[in-house]
Amino acid sequence: MKIKYRILVSVLVSALLLVGCQPTSKGTTQEQKAPKTPLERIEHAEFNRQRSQMLQRINFQTPLGDQLTFGLVGFLGNMNPFYGAERSTRTLLNALYKPLLLVEYPDYQQRIRPVLLESAEVSKDGKTIELKLKKGIKWHDGKSMTAKDIVYTLQYIAEHRDTVYLDGMQLDGREVVIQQKDELTATITLPRASTYFIDRLSEILILPEHIYRGRETEAFTPNDKEVLVGNSAYRFGKYYIHEKFNTEVVDLEYQGGSIYEEPAIKTIHYQVSANDATNRFDLMDGNMQVGQIVAGDTPAFRDENYNGFQLLDGFNVALLFKVKQDHVSTKELRSAIAHLINPAGYAGLHGVSGNVAVANSYFSPGTIHDRAIYRFYDTDTADALRQLQYYQVEHEDSELRFGFRMGEGEYSERFAIMIQESFRTQNIRLTLVPLFAEEFEAALKDPNSDVFDFCLVDYPSQQNPDAHKAMYTKGSTTNYSGYGNEELDALWDKADQEGDYLKRQVLYDEIQMALYQDLPMIPMASVKTAIEIDDRIRGVDEAVLDANRYFIYPEKLTVEEFTYTQEEIEKYEYEPKELIAMPRYDRVNILAVHWNEGKVKGVE
Repeated sequence: MKIKYRILVSVLVSALLLVGCQPTSKGTTQEQKAPKTPLERIEHAEFNRQRSQMLQRINFQTPLGDQLTFGLVGFLGNMNPFYGAERSTRTLLNALYKPLLLVEYPDYQQRIRPVLLESAEVSKDGKTIELKLKKGIKWHDGKSMTAKDIVYTLQYIAEHRDTVYLDGMQLDGREVVIQQKDELTATITLPRASTYFIDRLSEILILPEHIYRGRETEAFTPNDKEVLVGNSAYRFGKYYIHEKFNTEVVDLEYQGGSIYEEPAIKTIHYQVSANDATNRFDLMDGNMQVGQIVAGDTPAFRDENYNGFQLLDGFNVALLFKVKQDHVSTKELRSAIAHLINPAGYAGLHGVSGNVAVANSYFSPGTIHDRAIYRFYDTDTADALRQLQYYQVEHEDSELRFGFRMGEGEYSERFAIMIQESFRTQNIRLTLVPLFAEEFEAALKDPNSDVFDFCLVDYPSQQNPDAHKAMYTKGSTTNYSGYGNEELDALWDKADQEGDYLKRQVLYDEIQMALYQDLPMIPMASVKTAIEIDDRIRGVDEAVLDANRYFIYPEKLTVEEFTYTQEEIEKYEYEPKELIAMPRYDRVNILAVHWNEGKVKGVE
């Protein structure tokens, strides 16, 4: 779901900002020429608004030609598609490899949208899926893509649960059967019918067997161009370090000779910045045209030359209990803690943003069976508070331990301080356990870890509710809490097999009620993906905006350049020095600066 906004700055605010000391070509000031009547003031304010808007476009919308710059966050890690998990790495890999298919849910019904495929046929009993590739797809080295590549990739994932896809080719702990039917067709046989399995296929990048066979576990860098052989309209070009900003840059260039028409945009630069904040400033200075920003930054773009998009495909945040630890081993204790922690407190850390909402369901917003019927926080906290106080009196050594990942911009760190102060004022003992990223991940992923009792965990939003099953199923690679409920496991499986929508809704309601009673996790917030796109870019709908890939079909994008005339320059009385672009935020983006005779090196 996409929501597009463009909010112009109000006339009155513009007047306050612009009236006063703007020099004119005649050497006078706007203050000296201040209008006297109400009508003149309104006209003058509107003139200044238009003047300011035009000047901003002149300074920060230089011609793009046939290339665009997309912003990524967090330096590139392992570029092996089987194992590279960093957000920036996955986005770049998704630009090199197109998905087999997309899954949509219009009118609550699953619909398959082929991308690399000509068709995806599911048998009547739901146990067999036939995948047929389009003719003429080529890898970037010129070799043809065949069903053999599909079988190779899916079989490796089925046999190795340590890839980024984890249990992606498992169903009830059993591997699926993957076979090649002919040069372009592969079949998948499931142990039972599954509505969710198709969704899994949409996430998997099919790789060229002739490149990766025997090298599956190697770690690759962007310099290993020989393995970065994709099948999209853009091939891997060059990799370098942007000396001015100390950022990584990867050029993807149009690859002809396959099924793709020649695009208007021949080159896409992927600029990889250090942290979430840098995309905001690079976008505002015109250093990039497409970038994901943090939810709290969306208001800053209301007066910029960008179109903002909010995608439900973001991530969810939940409070996770290590249920094998004594202090949180019973659902009564977990319930008491839940009553004392307000999810709105976490959501508020993101600032005033429509991209963050308090969670009211165990499923992601937009999930086809999401039902907002639960309340995880109660303002009547007396009973919960009394229960925790009595427990700590009876167990003198019982201090709750909240674990969190340390780091600049970490919301969990700020949330930890918030709840510790809240608990302290209510005489509840709570110890904070700060951990480096690697330490936190190790403790989180081990259900038996005793490093902390509870923590925040985030996980991707998903359209299919069965995507959440693994977090609550015993033995799953993503069941970090250690929770298990065999009756609930059976309900998950029954719901995934049920073909009738209404019957499936009843089953998923039962699942949510069981989780609400046991509370292995408490949903806290849902965060949308916020993407800003230069308003000169056209064809966004045709390119299909995607939270994980930016665009499914970037080759469909075009640019309508901003132009202006000499008459407009004269109309707004711009001085020559005003028309020279002066970046507003370059200094914020530079990671390492050195001072020399009062000047910052690297800033032109």
